[in-house]
Amino acid sequence: MNELEFVKELIALLNEGDKRNIIKQAVSKGFEVHGFSKTPYNAPKNIINSSLTRRNKKNVSNYFLILDVINKFPLEQAEDKTLIEFAKNWINSKDDKERNSIEIEIKRYCQGTDGIQATDSKNFDDMDVCTDNINNEDETQTEFEQKNIILQKKNKELKEKLKSSKIELDNLRKDLNICMKEERKQLLEIERLQQLAEEYSINKNELEEKLKESRNYSVNLLSQVELLSHYKDKALKIACFVQNSQGLQLDGYNITFFEQWNKYIKENTDFDSYSEVWYVHEGFNYNCFLEVKKYFKCNTKEYMTVKKLISEV
Repeated sequence: MNELEFVKELIALLNEGDKRNIIKQAVSKGFEVHGFSKTPYNAPKNIINSSLTRRNKKNVSNYFLILDVINKFPLEQAEDKTLIEFAKNWINSKDDKERNSIEIEIKRYCQGTDGIQATDSKNFDDMDVCTDNINNEDETQTEFEQKNIILQKKNKELKEKLKSSKIELDNLRKDLNICMKEERKQLLEIERLQQLAEEYSINKNELEEKLKESRNYSVNLLSQVELLSHYKDKALKIACFVQNSQGLQLDGYNITFFEQWNKYIKENTDFDSYSEVWYVHEGFNYNCFLEVKKYFKCNTKEYMTVKKLISEV
């Protein structure tokens, strides 16, 4: 006898009090009887039997819930302690031989052959009812109708779940595509930033080298300026009369260029501060030269052209 068959037979043998208590506890674990949600223990035997193979929300069969409740059911709370004890022993049996032995004891107990108090004869007609009648009982039209209703309900639930699962799957695919696109964007952005970082590092090194060169150049230039300034301070102060002095560079001399000779120069020039006069006749008249020599008391050098000046200085 398998576990489902045992539960069917045991429910037929239980008195009303024990059956009520056991089914109530099974309901708290998820046991359901279609059409008798409030009082499942009052359902007809065939309805209860047809509900035993159903599963609860945790995917546990109803008949297994009954076995679990009976196994944990306190003997002191049972009205028929002997039958409950037999059931506990059967559930905890280790092999079929031991279970067969307990099944025989249950039959004897039901028949009252050993002097033990028998259960109410209303639960079965003869010994075959305890052993084979539950398994061989023909299903009535009502059972078929109930099963059909249950199957239709399950089919509807499965269709709804399938539809919901398809919608959820489509949404997940959409989310996956969005995530993949976003990931590609992020990877491209990372590559771009890495390239920028590399370019920045290269540019930074180049700029540091250029800055170093510029600093060295500035130091050298300042040093030269300082030397020139120092030289200029000590160099002879020269007055150079030349037309178009722009672009004329004579490095190493402290030169003041005069492109004309007029009253303003005569009145505002410290002639005594000059150590030498360079006079280029090209562009000036001779009278101008004579006046220059008159005002400047220092040595005067004469040059006919600018080229001559540049070549001889």
